[in-house]
Amino acid sequence: MGPKIEFDSKHKKFFVSMNGKEAVLEFVEVGSDTLNFTHTYVPGEFRGQGMAAKLVEVGLKYARDQGKKVIASCSYVKSYLDTHAEFNELR
Repeated sequence: MGPKIEFDSKHKKFFVSMNGKEAVLEFVEVGSDTLNFTHTYVPGEFRGQGMAAKLVEVGLKYARDQGKKVIASCSYVKSYLDTHAEFNELR
């Protein structure tokens, strides 16, 4: 199942804490109807395990559930959206 992804509404991020380090997907709200995903980071020792993809998927599902559109300022989020048509309506 893997580590649990948590949501920090105050700091506008989705994150996973692993061995004292944090993998994170950060966003900013643009108006009342859009989330701009600005940054994805996974510590080096946890890369290659699909953690960034899991964070982005959770973030995009959150946007969908909130009725928000998405801007992908983060290149990883843009790449993810380009290859996952199930999230096309968020653009």
